[in-house]
Amino acid sequence: MTNPNVADLDARVRGRQDVAAAIRAHMAVRNVNDSELAREIGWTQSYVSRRTNAKTAFSTDDLGVLADHFHVGIVDLVQMPTGRPTGGGNTLHGVVRLRRV
Repeated sequence: MTNPNVADLDARVRGRQDVAAAIRAHMAVRNVNDSELAREIGWTQSYVSRRTNAKTAFSTDDLGVLADHFHVGIVDLVQMPTGRPTGGGNTLHGVVRLRRV
């Protein structure tokens, strides 16, 4: 039988890892690394890195800042993006759904 405290901890770690992975994917879609994101939103690179590597959980305030920065809702932010940027440069003009072939 699994200790409930261990199971709860495992679930929290998996959740933290899933959110971090989704945010890293949003960053990749936008071609932004930890340092660039930190500079753009006024956080330190180490603050961003600890969270995008799932060492520390994102707070709800953090998620709100990132959602605003990426122009998505918080629910969309914590899910894997399904598209790619359109337009040019580092500006995300829109996200398009990829077709399966």
